[in-house]
Amino acid sequence: GKVDHIIKGSYIKAGNNLVITAMLIDAHSGETITSLSLNAEGERDIFSKVDQITREIKVHLNITPNQLAGDIDKEIGTISTTSSEALTHYMEGRHHHYEGNFRESIRSMERALSFDPDFAMAYRSMTWSYYHMGLVSEQMQSLRKAMELSENLPVLERYVIEADYYRFNRKPNETHDRALESIERALQLYPENTMANGKLIELCADVENWDRAIERFAFMKERKMSSHFDYHYISTFYCANGMAETAIENLYYYIENIEDSFVIRWTLALVYAIPHKLDLALSEIDRACSQAPHMHWIFSAKAVIHLFRGEFSEVEQICRWLLDQEDINAQVEGRKIIGLLYLLQARLADAEIHLKEGKAAAEKLGVKWDQSRFASLLGYIYFITGKYDEALGEFNDELEIYRVFGWSERKIRARFLKALTLLEQNSLEGLQEAEADLLEWVENDLNKKFKRYYFNYLGRKEFSINQTSDAIYHFDQALALLPYERPPWERVDDIPQALFIDPLARAHLETGDLEKAQAEYEKISNMTWGRLFYGDLYARTFYHLGKIYQQRGWEGKAIESYNQFIDLWKNCDPLFQPMVEDARERVKDLGSTGR
Repeated sequence: GKVDHIIKGSYIKAGNNLVITAMLIDAHSGETITSLSLNAEGERDIFSKVDQITREIKVHLNITPNQLAGDIDKEIGTISTTSSEALTHYMEGRHHHYEGNFRESIRSMERALSFDPDFAMAYRSMTWSYYHMGLVSEQMQSLRKAMELSENLPVLERYVIEADYYRFNRKPNETHDRALESIERALQLYPENTMANGKLIELCADVENWDRAIERFAFMKERKMSSHFDYHYISTFYCANGMAETAIENLYYYIENIEDSFVIRWTLALVYAIPHKLDLALSEIDRACSQAPHMHWIFSAKAVIHLFRGEFSEVEQICRWLLDQEDINAQVEGRKIIGLLYLLQARLADAEIHLKEGKAAAEKLGVKWDQSRFASLLGYIYFITGKYDEALGEFNDELEIYRVFGWSERKIRARFLKALTLLEQNSLEGLQEAEADLLEWVENDLNKKFKRYYFNYLGRKEFSINQTSDAIYHFDQALALLPYERPPWERVDDIPQALFIDPLARAHLETGDLEKAQAEYEKISNMTWGRLFYGDLYARTFYHLGKIYQQRGWEGKAIESYNQFIDLWKNCDPLFQPMVEDARERVKDLGSTGR
């Protein structure tokens, strides 16, 4: 390509100090555009001076503020190492990290550490790469090493590492305030530092303080400080706050003003699914797949978009492709998505096979995230088929995984499902213990909104003994604490809206309040991410709506709903055939040809 500018640099040593000189030269005329000279107080001050020179040079290159926002090397001076080779590999690794290539990022950090074994920020970067890969023991080992090496670091790096360390502590409800304190100290000194601001947003999200997270993001956006991952996460926060359209606007702002990124295209697809703009979602996920064909988790998201569109043959085709990949991580994703499809279709025997194989593969990889999700899905399948002992085994397995890993909500949700299983099993002694355990966790957690799980459990308990009005009261309390439907933060994950709304709909149906029952069931029928992990509830919704519409004299809508249900469960397991046959009979009685 054509070279327009040349930078020439040199330094001279004056005692312990270094005088750094740089010139920007027009490659065509040979004229010097600007010349800079700065004094660095020792080797550790070199990189901050390089930052200063870089900013000056970029001004003379007429690089726009929006283009600067895409830089991943804009804070080289905050990365403490005396080795230029270590820094080179570190910056290379950060580039891989921002591209979602976490394994290659780790390799780069290992090369950096071979030049500087005390490079704390390299260990911190590995911590996050391992986190995104679900490799918990490696994640915590790297984080502990970063913390050990942080004592003599500049305050900014030390505070950022401290915040990570306390946030990922095994008891985050006891250390979250310490993490927040570290970051607020960092921001007092460096209010426009990208890492510190991003960390504050994460800590706000941990307690579902969406407003403060969004406010801090606006601060970063105004100053062109945000990366594509910042835009991804904040988009999910906007959705959780009921602002999906604002999320979409922000994502297009990034594409139009900063850069076209596969992460942003992927996020757009996830967000478009919420208002059911599924054609646009598919278009965006196709672009993401073409931009990053090596990212299997993007293809699993594409399979989910097809699932939302009812295009099940395309879902199976993508899953077969994932299962054929050599990368076991891709196979794990394929097992998860095909399991979710079969849950939707009430093909639970087939789902069980794939979920068991997926869990075994995740265990082989040591990926705790996926192990826990497979355990949760298997437990749920056993729960809805009345295999309560097997369900308890999976939920206990999930809790054992979370003993050393996992965010509070995952730990609480596992306890919630365990309590529901014991309630259905009518195991009084075990239920009392599980109920007390669930209450203790929600009472002690730093996020008081997690009490929604206990309220929902109380409602189900009251509903089981015909205290329906009390049940409705607690179901409403639970829903008042539930965020709006949002996409997953990472890979395909459990967003539990349907799990909370379904029992309220059933309670209204029990009291004969068809209008309220209809309103709640229609919420589920219009969901995407909020019903993905509860496909059986989504499918049953059309059966219940058919009955409601039939009772209200809306024959056309009743037939349409029954047929939607029949189509979803046409190949269901024998256990569920009676419900399908009943729907067919009802369609026949309503004067239409059932499928």
